[in-house]
Amino acid sequence: MNSRHAIIIMLTLGVAIVTALTLTPYVLMHASPAQVFAERDRDPSPPTQTGREAVKAVVAAEPDLDAAAWYAERGEEPQRHGVLIETVNRKKVLASLNPDAAYNPASLTKLATTLAAIKKLGADYRFETRVFAEGEIDAKGTLQGTLRVDGADPTFGDIAANFIAKELKGRGIKKVRDELAVSPGFALTSATPKNRRRV
Repeated sequence: MNSRHAIIIMLTLGVAIVTALTLTPYVLMHASPAQVFAERDRDPSPPTQTGREAVKAVVAAEPDLDAAAWYAERGEEPQRHGVLIETVNRKKVLASLNPDAAYNPASLTKLATTLAAIKKLGADYRFETRVFAEGEIDAKGTLQGTLRVDGADPTFGDIAANFIAKELKGRGIKKVRDELAVSPGFALTSATPKNRRRV
């Protein structure tokens, strides 16, 4: 290599270095490194995720509710529960706990029953429970006859029964001489949602 070629190579490298140094401040002022990498890695047409892959992608985001802590605060063992609550568009997780584990749905099947009932009866539907007193009430508060209860409320339980007892006592009935008769469709459940009052 003669001296002329060496000078040309040095001049070319010098121009390249000067150009790079000149453009560097401009690039740094108009784009952060994160933006540069984001633009580099951006895929204009990402593949659509479905099924388990979509669930895992959504669950990777931090949920709004710590489901494990929620169960622990109530004395439950978090590992015995599975939760995955997300928005309809599947872009945000509201709560997640063991989302890939298989569990018996148990009472969650009531959600389907509730949805069917709302569609059939409407959101404003209310079950009625009617109470009839047959006979006179004596001075001691005893109904000299039969107390009849008519209704088919599937949520009727202890709270509603206590409410009826309180109402009867307020009307002077403390005891029933004959019997408490209920209609064929009536049932007393073991648990009643709080704040439910129906007569």
